[in-house]
Amino acid sequence: KEYIKTARARLVRGGFIKIESGYAELTPKGEAVLRRLELMNYKIKEPRRWDKKWRLLIFDIPEKRKKNREEVRRILFGIGFVRLQDSAWLYPYPCEEIVTLLKVEFALNKELLYLIVDTFDGERTAACQFNLERYLSKP
Repeated sequence: KEYIKTARARLVRGGFIKIESGYAELTPKGEAVLRRLELMNYKIKEPRRWDKKWRLLIFDIPEKRKKNREEVRRILFGIGFVRLQDSAWLYPYPCEEIVTLLKVEFALNKELLYLIVDTFDGERTAACQFNLERYLSKP
């Protein structure tokens, strides 16, 4: 009980919850944190067969928003995207929904580009990372 009481007090002090009539309620700050945590655990449904197209996310988030940039990278990594460069990430399956969620949550209208490409340098290595090399033609 003491652990829960301490944790609740810490959440109240941090502004994440408020206690009213004996009930805990999320504050807007708490809801924002919860949304970001949900993004970290987001799962993309993999289709039965790969369509042989790559989804490439490229973003250019300014230095003044460095925390957001790092959080986007953590989310992409957690979902299973592969880093091509610091701000270029690859995924083999349709992922429009997470792109939309990232754009909304981090206000990335023009800073985040979503590309669907047929091929790129290093494709064979990427296919191996996703266990999709069987879909590529033999070299």
